[in-house]
Amino acid sequence: MQKKHSSGFTLVELMIVVAITAILVAIATPSYYAYVTKSRRADAKVALSEISQRQEGFYADNNKYAADFDKLKLANSGFVKKGGTFQSKDGWYQLQIEGIDAAGQKYTLKAVPQAAQASDVRCGTLILDNTGKKTISVTSTPVKECW
Repeated sequence: MQKKHSSGFTLVELMIVVAITAILVAIATPSYYAYVTKSRRADAKVALSEISQRQEGFYADNNKYAADFDKLKLANSGFVKKGGTFQSKDGWYQLQIEGIDAAGQKYTLKAVPQAAQASDVRCGTLILDNTGKKTISVTSTPVKECW
């Protein structure tokens, strides 16, 4: 009498592989989404830096900062205009100009997260003023982690 030797996997072996795969996915997924959220912040940083440079050019010509984006001619530079506001080039942030004083000597730029980026509770809104000071709307996170 010969023993019949079959090859293949048993159900137990397959269940172990599925369980290990599920554990790895459960560990990797939050890290991946945190990385994607962090990488999207570059969209805001680039937008705020470019608008700040345009503000300085406007100031050199007019001796005051622009109170709205139309004076900075953002529409021709890849920024997306939706309604009365502009979004960053990739659309992850809504851009705002605030803090213009009566003489036009100060400004504050804000990049407010939109769409999927709105879940960025670590940094929230990125803020840049005319002195180059970089801040965020979330006080519990160090600014260096976001900028």
